[in-house]
Amino acid sequence: LPLGLWVQDWESAWLAATVASVVISEMLGINTTFSGWSDSTMPGITSLTGCTLSGAQLVCPDSEIAADNPHHASLEVWLWDDIYEEKFEQATLYRKPYYYEIG
Repeated sequence: LPLGLWVQDWESAWLAATVASVVISEMLGINTTFSGWSDSTMPGITSLTGCTLSGAQLVCPDSEIAADNPHHASLEVWLWDDIYEEKFEQATLYRKPYYYEIG
């Protein structure tokens, strides 16, 4: 399973994700892929939690959580308001993380 990098769709985020992908691949030997992208932060955050619904869903039903989530990391994430931060904490509070052994 490659390390899935979710990319925010602006130039500096693509640059950060590309540099991270090269460093992770070349220095650590871990296969990476760009697993998805969006032009705002919230779809990326909810995708990292495993939610399969499209769009900026803040609460995702358990039936829509993927056990084999291809999204593992996102760089240059911007939460510009305390409301989004509180909603993110609420949406992920009861989610059990899926751990994968690397190596």
